[in-house]
Amino acid sequence: MTIPASVLFLGCGSGSELLGPLAEPDHAVRVRSVGGDLPGAWAAAHEEGWDYVVLHGQDDGAAGAARDLVPAVLASGAHPALSPADPADPGAQADLDTLGRELGATSTPVAAAWALAAREGVDLDGRAGAYLTACALLACLFRLDPRGRVDGGLPAAARLQDLAWRAACAR
Repeated sequence: MTIPASVLFLGCGSGSELLGPLAEPDHAVRVRSVGGDLPGAWAAAHEEGWDYVVLHGQDDGAAGAARDLVPAVLASGAHPALSPADPADPGAQADLDTLGRELGATSTPVAAAWALAAREGVDLDGRAGAYLTACALLACLFRLDPRGRVDGGLPAAARLQDLAWRAACAR
């Protein structure tokens, strides 16, 4: 049975366009990305009824906006999830985890997957980084193993899927 789900990416969102195909056939995912500052993006899209709202860009400047928005996201009935501004930043996952605990939001394992890829010498240039991000989001939001799913036309897809799953399971 396919379960419908809707995911709103605020502040843009690397990998957002890949999440729907990765979730099939388990979930029929409606995805929308709204760029710009987080409050403005939320104002533009909050009334559409979302299951998940991914707040992208949780660096120092966006953390304050996330503190303001997470209560509104929760009040709307959606589940808030935090995604790092720079997943390659070595401190990004720890910062994200701290903020997530503080706000009662899910801290996605995106930065952890990127860190694992860096330790193992995996090249994340081109679409590979976006694909790894989408696989980590799939594992986090839907609790689905990305291994063996659609490869997005990437030769290294199986390795990226494995990295994302390992990062999600290690949390």
